[in-house]
Amino acid sequence: MYYKIISLILSSAQNPSSTSEVFIAQPDANKEALAGKLFALVEINSRRSEALKIINFLVNTLNHNYYQNEKIILRERISTLKVEHIFETALAKTNKELVEFLAREKINIPLADFNITAGIVYENELHFSNLGKNRCLLIYKHREEPTAAPGKIRSVTGPKPELSYKIADLSQSSKAQTPAGNGKNKKAIAKGGGAVKLFSNIVSGTIPTGGYFLFTNETLPEYLSSKQLIDTITKLPPAGAIAQIKNILGGINAYVSFLGILVKNTTGLKVVAEKEPTAEVSVETSISRLNSTEEKTEKLLMPSGFINFKKWLKIPGLVAAKIKTPNAADRSKKTFLIKDKIFFKKKQTWIFGKKIILLGRDILANLLNFIIYLFRAFTSREQAKILIGKIIAKIRSSKQNLEAKGQQVYSWVKGLNKRNKILLFAAAVCLLLFIISLSATGVKNKMEAEKIALDGLIKTVEQKQNQVDAHLLYNNEDGAKTILDELKGLIEKLPQETDAQKEYYGKIIEKNNQQLEKIRHVVAVETGAPMADFANLNKGAEVANIILAGNKIYAGDGKQKTVYTLDLSKNLVTAVAALNQPIKALNSPVLDKNKKIYYLNDNSIIQLNTETEEISNLTIGLPAGRENIIAAAGYNNLLYLLEKSSGQIYRYRKAEAGFSAGEKWMRDKADFSQAVSFSIDGQIYVLNSDGGVSKYLKGEKQDFSLKPIDPPLTAATKIIVSQDLEYIYILEPATKRLVIFNKTGQFLSQYQFNGLNDLKDFDVDETAKKIYFLDGTKVFAIDATHFEK
Repeated sequence: MYYKIISLILSSAQNPSSTSEVFIAQPDANKEALAGKLFALVEINSRRSEALKIINFLVNTLNHNYYQNEKIILRERISTLKVEHIFETALAKTNKELVEFLAREKINIPLADFNITAGIVYENELHFSNLGKNRCLLIYKHREEPTAAPGKIRSVTGPKPELSYKIADLSQSSKAQTPAGNGKNKKAIAKGGGAVKLFSNIVSGTIPTGGYFLFTNETLPEYLSSKQLIDTITKLPPAGAIAQIKNILGGINAYVSFLGILVKNTTGLKVVAEKEPTAEVSVETSISRLNSTEEKTEKLLMPSGFINFKKWLKIPGLVAAKIKTPNAADRSKKTFLIKDKIFFKKKQTWIFGKKIILLGRDILANLLNFIIYLFRAFTSREQAKILIGKIIAKIRSSKQNLEAKGQQVYSWVKGLNKRNKILLFAAAVCLLLFIISLSATGVKNKMEAEKIALDGLIKTVEQKQNQVDAHLLYNNEDGAKTILDELKGLIEKLPQETDAQKEYYGKIIEKNNQQLEKIRHVVAVETGAPMADFANLNKGAEVANIILAGNKIYAGDGKQKTVYTLDLSKNLVTAVAALNQPIKALNSPVLDKNKKIYYLNDNSIIQLNTETEEISNLTIGLPAGRENIIAAAGYNNLLYLLEKSSGQIYRYRKAEAGFSAGEKWMRDKADFSQAVSFSIDGQIYVLNSDGGVSKYLKGEKQDFSLKPIDPPLTAATKIIVSQDLEYIYILEPATKRLVIFNKTGQFLSQYQFNGLNDLKDFDVDETAKKIYFLDGTKVFAIDATHFEK
């Protein structure tokens, strides 16, 4: 046999976008000897039924046109008829018939969607034609020539350079030459004209001895490296190599199909076959050979340093066999058949069961007697003393006996002659070596088992990380998240004992974090220098919040009875103080349409007129104590307060000296026990500390929830929505992040501020695409990127 050929087809279960087929002809022995074996690898980038029609027609027609060609029969008589000429004729005829078939069936598929490789392998020759993006890879032996140092001549008598395998891609150019130097490339006959010319070139040549040809579709070499292909194909037989490739690709959750045809040139390779024994052997000879084989196997499998006790145990038997017993001759004469002397007696199984019951009864009775004895002994002080004395006496007696035995052994060893002492010492050394050998073998086996388990774990982790990349490539974030959850437990099992293990663990963790950030839509923010630091204006500043009004940022400081102003256009910081006002707090700032800012004081409202920069105190009737008011919000020049204990939102209208009596906005009592903030855009959004958001319209709760994010919100502090804003913004200072949702609750992005350590408040300017943050007494600004999503 000159060659071996085997196919690979692995279809995707994820609804692939192509139709494919791998075909290897199965001619009878005579036709294969004359014309070789035809093969084809076809992939059409279409899921239409016409694609499968074209593939079936192409394969059947090419097979018929080649093997039914009358020139094949004439090859035995006419030596000038070459296989490649017959193959060219078959390709040209198939091309013509395909044009007629497409016209007859009215099929219109672009030629760019065709990826076809058709070829013939005959003895060690290979002729093929390739169309489209299929890959034709030649794996051949290459002798690495050592390079001499500059100025020195390479030694001719030195060792021969080592052989290694290399891979060459013959599909890159229509004029490719084989590494053997005897390949050629020529134009096909391709009669029939028409608009379709599938087979325009034929590559012909011989496969190097011990070399391989691998025809694949475009996707297979993208998932397996050249080194993987070379190692798998050259170290395994063709069937085993294809099976191994299937196992590797089968573990990849890909959305594409994998096709391949592997051809190996076996010309000149020696095949060693076992010789069958021709002479008849007896049963005794067969058993003797079996025993001999068993002994040889045990000898091969026995670890180094292991003592073969079976060999030593045979010595007494061999010695006894040589000693002739006095009555051996007499007994040898008295031979008789024993088969007639054998009698069978049925055992009575119930007697055996009865014995077990009696034994169990005796054990139980003795156990109960022992327990009763112990109870009596320890409940009586005198009995306990006697029992303890007996135990101590027993221990002393055992110790004395042990010492006496040791003395006897010592005396016995001392009394041995020199020869026996040497033998005893040698036996002790052998025993010690035996124990050491067993321990070493056990440790080695344990280490090998641990290595195999670790290799399997590493392979699983890398495979799953590749699956995550595939899911992210196709925007399947749910699938990627599921695998990442599985990876979490696997990565924790990776050892971190050696430096290499720690380095590998670090790489896996780094890639895992990168994949997590892609799913979490994390935007790492470098805040840079602050825009302003109010502590530079007032060393005792304790700013609680900020609010954007026009082109200025106002920061409330209740302790200093001051509102700081940051002019964004001039980058100028000023302060408006109201030392004569009864200010104890400046919380939950609300901006109305008249450019006035309202702050929650203890039992009143502090008003700042941003145009005149005057601060005044306004009266308001709170429904309960100030401690139950969670936050304030504004809408249409109305002030809204959220009251926790009553589960109600109150609405206030502006009056001359303050605000009118509050109106209940909620129709029914709500659970605001976990509420921390709320905001209004026509509907009211209430934020709980655990990140949950409830939406209310006309006093009634709506069906609304935010999509889950990773990691989940656990300590949110503020929410912002408005008529002008398209998004929902939630601040969580504990994790230094700002989370963005759209108004349907869909998660979009989250900004991570690793450089800020005292986040207090934020505000958003969607027109300028800016977000402002208050960190301690400093104001930072960042460019918002979530508008692009």
